[in-house]
Amino acid sequence: MTASEKANPAMREYNENYFNIHQWLIRHHGRAIKCENTNCTNKECKRFEWALINGMEYKRTINNYIQLCPSCHRKYDFT
Repeated sequence: MTASEKANPAMREYNENYFNIHQWLIRHHGRAIKCENTNCTNKECKRFEWALINGMEYKRTINNYIQLCPSCHRKYDFT
């Protein structure tokens, strides 16, 4: 447990939920295998990630997530 998690129980709960949701995604839907961003320019990418759709909550429902390459995932999170 980090110092911030000790000082802030809500942060600990968030981190545990984040980890558990990602483990659930991989266990039930496998690892992300493609970039679903139609404007993706990173055609050589071999690694993909599950990304929470903007405006959605961390819940165990596949409809709240999309598959993105790391580059598109970072851009998506900051737009």
